Amino acid sequence: MPTPFDDLDKADGFCFLARQSDLVFGEFRATPIFHRPVVSVTHRGQWLTVLPSTTKPNPTFFHIAPSDCFDQRPAESRSDSYICPRYETLPPQAVSVLRKIGVLPQALRISLVEWLQGKPRRTP
Repeated sequence: MPTPFDDLDKADGFCFLARQSDLVFGEFRATPIFHRPVVSVTHRGQWLTVLPSTTKPNPTFFHIAPSDCFDQRPAESRSDSYICPRYETLPPQAVSVLRKIGVLPQALRISLVEWLQGKPRRTP
């Protein structure tokens, strides 16, 4: 089955805080949260395909260290992120309330897509 990543050579790579209520990932948390970091992969018109992240270490997820991202947040609020490979498509009403928090460098955006495509990860 085709995915939005099949023909990509790099991800959009913008980092946002999305409302947890707009995401499936994490909806059954024991302790609810209001926002969750996501990374944009592609956009089609006003729709945005994102990968949700967690701070809980997971060896099957794509690890992003705080120093890997050009993050607009204060240093003390940054932490390691683990990107889930299950993408979610956000509709325009969810995209309109995203809060941009940073962007991934070009090399990491390429590595992220290669990881999604099942290729070995290069060190950026």
